[in-house]
This record gives sequence, C-alpha cells and structure tokens, in this order.
Amino acid sequence: MKKKLVGILMGVAMTATTIVAPTAIFADDIDIEDIAVETEEDDVADVEVEDEAEPAEEVAAEDDFSAEADDAECLFTDAEDAGLTVEDLENPVSASVIASAQNADNSYIYHPTPTTVLSNAAERAGYTDLIGVSEGVSVLDVLVTMHSNLYSDFDKATASNYIELYYQTEKPVNGSWINKMFGQESRYSGGFAVNGIMPYYEPNEHDMIDEHNYYGRLANDTVVKEDDTVDFFFYQDTMSYSDMYSYFSKGQTAFCGEMETNAGESCTLNLKSFCYNMYGASIESWRNTFIQNAVDMEFGIYMRSGDTKADAAADAVDSFALTPIDGGVSENGQISFNAPADPGTYLVIATPSDSSGLRYTSAHFELVVK
Repeated sequence: MKKKLVGILMGVAMTATTIVAPTAIFADDIDIEDIAVETEEDDVADVEVEDEAEPAEEVAAEDDFSAEADDAECLFTDAEDAGLTVEDLENPVSASVIASAQNADNSYIYHPTPTTVLSNAAERAGYTDLIGVSEGVSVLDVLVTMHSNLYSDFDKATASNYIELYYQTEKPVNGSWINKMFGQESRYSGGFAVNGIMPYYEPNEHDMIDEHNYYGRLANDTVVKEDDTVDFFFYQDTMSYSDMYSYFSKGQTAFCGEMETNAGESCTLNLKSFCYNMYGASIESWRNTFIQNAVDMEFGIYMRSGDTKADAAADAVDSFALTPIDGGVSENGQISFNAPADPGTYLVIATPSDSSGLRYTSAHFELVVK
C-alpha cells in the first residue's frame, strides 16, 4: 500500500512545489516591514525546521490529506518562523529559467517564458522554503514568481487564494506538497518537471521506492539553476495517470530546452514522450526503456517580443499567434524545419492534435537564431 500511494504522490501531489516570480517579490516593491515571516496563531502543531527528521511512517489509506482538514497537524498556508532575518531576505540570489504551466486540456496558464526568479520569493509570500535564501532558487520560488506575474492581486495576504501547501512531518520535515496552484486543486491532479524529468532524492537522502524508481523531490526542497526549464501541468487522467510528458530532444532521449543555430539553417530535432507519473523519477536507463516518439503533433514558432523583464512577463500572460511549421513529426519522431531568416530568440511549441489517442503535454524549446 505504501509503494502504491507514494508512486501517486510522486507524480501528482508534488505539485506543491510549483512556483512563479511575483512582481511583489522584488525589493523595490515591498516595504521592509512586509517581509517578516509570520506564523498564524491557530491549532496547527508547530514543526521546527531544525528538528531531526523522524523515520517515514506508513500512510494509511484513510488518512485525510485534503485542504479542508483544518485540524490536520501539517496543513499550513503561511511559513513557520524559520528565523530569517531582514538581511537574509534582502540579499537573495537569482536564476533565469524558462517557466511554463498548462491545464489538462493543454491550454497554457503561463506560456513558456524566460522568468527571473529571486531566492526569497517563497519566503516573502509567506511560505516555508527548505532551500535557504543564500543557497539558491527553489521550484517553489519559481511557482510564486509565476503567480506574481499572472495575478495583479497576488501578495502575501492573498497568496493562499492561489497557492496552498501541505507541509509533511516525515523526512524531509517541512517538505511541501502543492495542494493548490493557479487557484486550482492540484494535490492529486498536478505535477512539475525540471529539465524534462521529476527531480528526485538521491539514495543517500531518501530511500528509493523500488530498484527502478527514486523518491520524487518536493517543490520547496528542489534547487533550480540558471537556464533550467520548469514546467507545471495538470493531469487529464486522474484515475490511472497515463498522461504522456512530451519534450524536444537533440538525440534519442536527452532533453533539449534551448538550441542555437544560424539564420536559415536546417534544424532537426526529435520529439519524445513518456508516462510521467510512472517514469518521471526513474533511473535514467530504466526510463529510457519506456521513452517513445510523440506523434500527431502540430508545430508553431513565435519570435520573442524583447529582452526586458516586462517583455518576458507579457509573453507569459498575453495570448500570441504562432506561425505554423509545416511537416510535422516523421515516423521516427523527427521534426525538421528551416530556422527563420531574422536573428533573435524564438519559442517553438508542439501541441497534440485532436487525433492523439493518449494525452500528450505540449512540448517547447527556445531557438536562438544568430
């Protein structure tokens, strides 16, 4: 029972780590007194971050993990007092990532967009982040920043309307599951990927689920780095979780988030997919066994509007027209096209056609034309 439940939680509930860069994250936008991490006085049991983690316990099927369980010991929407100082919050590091979020019907909530994320984004919104402000940017920081870019009213006071986390007491203590993101329930219907896979704990950090599968990392315990690709998505199949995660590859399996080429040159990539819930956190050699060509996809290309933060935010939120790319995917999973004649940075998106039997997520990559 434990392995079955953990497998579902890895692929689904870990959406508790989805993050976007809120406009209210930047120092110029926030008064210093608004930065303090506060703890509401309620019936929720205190969980000390510095306490040594207890061994993970068996989780009974009848245990209530729902957001409605107000008396649940681990359910928080605000951060515990982690002892952060003003200096901690005012000296963040940053990372520029390609962030995206899509609904179960493949419509984009947040178009794939270069997004600069500060490492104190989650803390300033009132959430507990296991990745220290000086240590790096977390997936949760990314999720919070995306929300800030999307919703004009998103701040510490309204954050729980959009993002709700569940903090566990098992190892890692205070690791967060995403109960809600983008205002939608996500505990058992959402997921996130970093560079095409589910981030996972190494065996020296957490027991493996079985000989083929690692234990997936939680959103507030996953570091993202410069130029990483962070995708949030909602499952269409919430019964057997058969959704296929699609991505571009320069080879037969390796993830491709960005490609450089010269104007007018021929570009060839592969379009691959795998069942994310089953193999997202698998050992690479095991996952590669189940990677297959993504078929029945339609392609489009869009030139980025500019290089500024405002331009990037506009790309994320505003609707834009994609110029179709003729050809489609060959039987061996390849897509070939000529790069645009004008230098610049382009977004290439592959979207499933209506004839696709399984649900494939939309795939994307950045094309830099010199």
